[in-house]
Parts: sequence; C-alpha cells; structure tokens
Amino acid sequence: MQYEFLTLCVPLIVVILASITKNVRVSVGVAIVFAALIATDFSLVGAFQLVLQRFLEVSELSNFASWPRFLGSFNLFICLFLLLLGIIIELIQQSGGAYAYGNFIIDKLKNAKNAQRASLILSLGFGMDDYFSSLTVGSVMRPITDEFRIARVKLGLLVNSLASPLAVLFPLSSWIAQIVGQFRQAGIGTSIKNGILIAHDPFYLYLSVIPFLLYAIIAFFSIWFIVSKGYVHGTLAKHERIAQKTGNLFAGRVLTTRAPRKSSEYFAGARVWDFLLPILLLVGSVVLFNMYCGNDIPLALCKGGGITVLFSCVYLVFRGRIAPKEILGIVWHGSRLMMSSVVVVVFIWTLSALLKDDLQLGSYLAGLIGGRIAIHLLPALFFIAAVTISTMIGSAWGAFGILLPIAIPMLVSLSGVSVPAHIGELSMLLPLLGAIISGSVAGNHLSPIADVMFMSSTSAGAYHLDLVRVMAGFAFPVVLAALGAFLLQGYLLVWGCSLVGAMIVTLLFGIGLNFLIVFLLHVMSIKRYAARNE
Repeated sequence: MQYEFLTLCVPLIVVILASITKNVRVSVGVAIVFAALIATDFSLVGAFQLVLQRFLEVSELSNFASWPRFLGSFNLFICLFLLLLGIIIELIQQSGGAYAYGNFIIDKLKNAKNAQRASLILSLGFGMDDYFSSLTVGSVMRPITDEFRIARVKLGLLVNSLASPLAVLFPLSSWIAQIVGQFRQAGIGTSIKNGILIAHDPFYLYLSVIPFLLYAIIAFFSIWFIVSKGYVHGTLAKHERIAQKTGNLFAGRVLTTRAPRKSSEYFAGARVWDFLLPILLLVGSVVLFNMYCGNDIPLALCKGGGITVLFSCVYLVFRGRIAPKEILGIVWHGSRLMMSSVVVVVFIWTLSALLKDDLQLGSYLAGLIGGRIAIHLLPALFFIAAVTISTMIGSAWGAFGILLPIAIPMLVSLSGVSVPAHIGELSMLLPLLGAIISGSVAGNHLSPIADVMFMSSTSAGAYHLDLVRVMAGFAFPVVLAALGAFLLQGYLLVWGCSLVGAMIVTLLFGIGLNFLIVFLLHVMSIKRYAARNE
C-alpha cells in the first residue's frame, strides 16, 4: 500500500459528506470505495473486487446456500433480528398494546409532574429499541401532557432523552446486536484466528462495559432530576412559561400533526396484555434460546424474535386485535422500519473490515502518536471524537462503527501486549469502549439530523428545531459531566485504583457534577428572566 497516509482521510470523508448530504448510507458508501482504492493502490478492478469480497464476508449472504452454514451465521442473524424487531414493534403499535400500556400507567395522574414521570416510566417499557420508544411514547402521552399544559417540546425532551440511553443499557435491544457485531468486526472474539486482537466473548464484554457507559447513565439520572426538581433553562424555560400562562404548547405557534393510521376508538379495545405478551415472549425466549444455543447471542436473538412474531400474531388474531389479512402489511411495514438500519449496519461493517484488516488504521495511528498521547487520556479523547462524529453524521451506530476499529488496535498497540490479548491485560479497555459508545449516544441528543431526534419531535408533535435547541440544553451538561468523569477515570487507573473503584467514584462524580451544572443553569435562567421583567 503506497498511500498509507491517505487512510486518515477515510473517517473524515464520512463526517464531511454526512454533514453535507444528511445521508449516512451515501457517506459510508463513498468512504468504502475510497478505502478500497487506497488499499489496492487505486486499482479500479482491485477496489471493486475488494469491496465485493468484504461485503459478502460481513453480510454472510452466501450462508443462505446451505443449512449448516446458515446456522453458523453471526452478522446475518443480527440483521434478521433487526427486521424481526421491527415487525414486533409494528405488531404492538397496530394492536393498540402501546396505548393500553400508556393508559394503564397514567390512570391516576393528578398533576403535571406526575404526568412527566409517567412519560419516563412509559419509556422504560420500550427500552428494547430507540425507534420504538421515540415513535410510541410521545404519541401515547401527548393527550395527557396536553391536558396538564406541558409544552410539546418538553414532551419531546422526555421522549428523546431516554430513547437511546435505555436502548444502549438494555441487554436485549437492537443496539446490543449492533454493538456485539461491531466488537467482533473490530477484532474481539473467542475463536483464535487471524484478526482477533482481544480474546473475549463480545456479548459478555458488552455486559462488562455497561457500568462504563457514563453518558447514558448520567443522562438517565439527569432527566429524572430535572423532572423531580422542575429545573429548566433556555428555550425550554420559555416554552414552559408560555404553556402554563396561556395554554399554548408551542411558544405562541401552532403545529398541525398527521392523524394515526388507526383511530383512538379502535385502540380503546386494547389491553395491557397486548403489550406485555410480545415483550415477555421476546425476553423469555431469547434467554432460553441463549442457554440452549450455548451463549450464541445472535442465534438466540433471531430464534427468540421469530417465536415472538409467530405467537404474537396468533394471539392478536385470536383476540381480534388484528385481522389475518393485515399480517403481511404489518410484516412489510415493520421490516421497512428497520431496513434503513440494516443497510447502514452492513455498510458500516464493510467499512470497519476495510479499516481494520486492509488499511490497518488503528495500528497506523498508534505508530503516529505512540509516546505523544498518554494512554490514560484515550477514553476522554475518544469520547470527544465520538460526540463530534455522531453529531455531524447523525448516526450513533455510524460513529462507533468508525471509531471501534481504530481504537481497539490502537489500545492493543500502545499497551505493548501480545495478541490475542486478554481483557485483564488492558486496564483501559472498558473505559475506552464505554467512552466511544457514550459519545455516540450523546451525538444522537445533539445532532439535528439524527433519526431519533426527528421521530421524537414528530411523535411529541413539537417543532423539530425547537427540540434540537432543548436537547442541546439538556445534553451539554451531561457531556461535560461525562467528559470530566472519563478524564478522572483514566487518572485513577494510572494512580493504581481498581477498575471497580474507579468506575464507582467517577460515576458518582459525573452524576453529581451534572446535577450541579443543571442547578446553576436553572438559577441563571431565573435571574435573567427576572432582570428582563424588572
């Protein structure tokens, strides 16, 4: 490879093109082509062959050729699970189960604060997918929050603030399937073969990373703190004042929303069990199949999703909530809901394979900065990089898909351990992975072009740009607190603190710092408002 220095341009291409085109698939696709051209010294034929080879490898489409090969799939099962999850989401929505669950929670609400808490509680039931949560919670809660004069943008904040954090913290969500796949593509696995950098099961590594997902955890506590204390500032404070004084929920404007596909009268016949059964079936069947399949998480997810779709369809048809002739339409709409994610995932896997195996960008960067950057600063630096990239391209999955195949080889190289390394030899591994995933989630809260941001504003019936401003006001204190926590975490580990001790101390530090920033912003907002009205 003659043009090794150009490998640094590949991630930049994704960021720049995504910020211009607002299309992650096109941006990643162009980066794939450019990466292949660099790897083949700009041979068009060679680049085409390399892209095709990597695409077929990561998509595992050839595994459809035989049953034994199909059962040995990994990435293919992750893609199939995403499609099945979309169908489950559509089943729950069209049966009215989500509305029944919402009505069950809000039955005894007496004031605006309880209504806001009910929205957060409702989000807990939709943690399996951020799309599911952002599309459903706002639609369910909107009539109730309107009754208590809660600004629509506040409802959008309640919806969006928990959608991605819960999805990344919930072990059976669509995010986990993607994260596990990315870990595997970045060189983490149990089989001893070429390309394996860290010998560990990707799913169990993810479970170990959960306590280090500082942004997601701090964001979870932050929104509950804001609701409990009533602390607001900036755009949100203006909207809340107008809503409470005049009853206008859009800061003086009016927003027209589209009607749902089915009427509220139809949903009135739904029961809470119409929501709970698919969720319990999915969780229970995945756990059982995981035990039966010998901890093969993608296969367990796929089998559990298939069983859930089958039994849920039978149950809902028997209950009269859906008609047999509607099933094909539900399968179609549910699959379409996740198809964009599947395409992005496969594209990102292809780019990751090129970055790790053909361009070896992680090792190249490690060689450039070796001795210049202290290893304990890596979590904070990659957190900043993940926030920046995710915000610019509007895709959390795209951000950690770009950074993981860079960060993991870099950490292994800077640590000076032989491969395949064990996680006990890499004290910074869990903080580094937590920082990358955390920063990617933060970008979903900051990016005006993020899918989840748009879905949240739509389901809440709020102006999109208003929600973007409010989410920025919510996310920046969390980002600052998480950044401070990741910096402290690195230093504590260098100073000899245990991994568990560093995790506990920095988590408490981050939550406390966030609470302090939110309180100070609220006080400043009150003083500015009082000064303007003197």
